[in-house]
Parts: sequence; C-alpha cells; structure tokens
Amino acid sequence: MLSSVLIYNIFNNIQEDDLQHLLFFTEYGRLALYNSGKIPFQRLQFLVRDWMNPDEAKYGANGGQKILKDRLKFKDGQHPELKFLREHLTSCFDDISCFLMPHPGLKIRQNFDGRLSLLEPEFRTELQNLVPMLLAPENLVFMGDKLPEPKMLLAATAEASNLAAFEAAKDIYIQEIEEFCKNNSHLNASALQEKHDFIKEQAINEFKGKFKMGDEALIKSYNERLQHEVDNQ
Repeated sequence: MLSSVLIYNIFNNIQEDDLQHLLFFTEYGRLALYNSGKIPFQRLQFLVRDWMNPDEAKYGANGGQKILKDRLKFKDGQHPELKFLREHLTSCFDDISCFLMPHPGLKIRQNFDGRLSLLEPEFRTELQNLVPMLLAPENLVFMGDKLPEPKMLLAATAEASNLAAFEAAKDIYIQEIEEFCKNNSHLNASALQEKHDFIKEQAINEFKGKFKMGDEALIKSYNERLQHEVDNQ
C-alpha cells in the first residue's frame, strides 16, 4: 500500500521558504499534468509541528486551514514567482490541507521510550484526530504486489517527457489515417501507402517539435518506437 497523501512536515509555522521548497516538486507535477490532462497528485497535507500561536489559529485541522488559506492567498505586489508557485500548488493536487500540532511536552527530551502517557494531553488529543484522518481508507491507494522500480527523478522526468511526445505524435497519426480511410472507402495499395508515408512524416515532425528531456539515445529510442508502431498500425 502506498499513501496518496504527501505529508509536508514543517516546524513552528508555514514560511515562504517552505513553499519555495515545493517549487521543483510542483514543476514535476506540472509535467505530469501536461502529459495526462489530469491532476497528478491526490492530497498535500501540511503538518505544522510545535505550533506556537494557538491564539491566531487553534490546533488541529480547522486552525490549519485558516493558516493555509492565508499563506496561499495572492497579495498585492507579490513576486511573480511566488504567484506562480501558488497557482501550480493548487493545480497539482486534488486537495491541500493543513494540521497544526502542539508541542508534545518537555518530558520527551530525555529518555523518551514511546509511552503516550509522557506526552502532553493536548498533544495526545490532536494526535488522535490526526492519525485516523491520514490513514482513512480513501487516502490509501493499492499499487499492486510490487513497488515500482526506483528511478532518479531527472531520469523519470526525461522518460515522461519523451513518452508524452511519443503518445501525442502517435495520436496524430491514428486520427489522420482513420479520417482518411473513412472518407476514402475505395483505395488502392499505392494511394494508401503514399498517405501513410505523408502522415507518418507529420507524426515524426510532431514528436521532434515537442519539448523533451533526456540524452540523444533516449530521444532516438522513442523516435524509433514511434516509427515502428505507425508502420504496424
């Protein structure tokens, strides 16, 4: 089981640099969004530890949403990059929420052995609210019997960009050749081959014109795969 909740663990408060740290992640999500047209991630959960301002916002989910709304809102004179970050955070996740946790108490500083009785009552109360919310069945996604093979993020991004270009180019070929065949029911082999070659060239140009990451060998492999698949349609 893999959780579909990304928990962003933050100390004391949500600062601007905490949001900046998410910029690369949201850019990766934007690539997935561009590739599929779907929201790439399910839920982003800000977890603020040792929240120090319960007068500003109460502990728990309601107080967290109040703080989150303030931190993510657009402000006059805000730097364009900060607006960009907020736009893509909201576009990359189905849901963004925040939970404020109190300090667990001073007794944990020395020889804490895991006993809940050593935690402050207020912390235990909020922990009982937080854990069921994170582990609710609807927040878990079954990913199969085996975990996917780990890859470097850059390599995975490069492969995703090439796959997106490949799929877009292949779709163009399929749509064009189907439309041509539908409107020309009586075709000889020579005319069909000529049209195939023409649309194939269109598809290859579409692939070449798409933004792609990765080395020449990776791009070449997807180009060859495209040509092979359209030749065998």
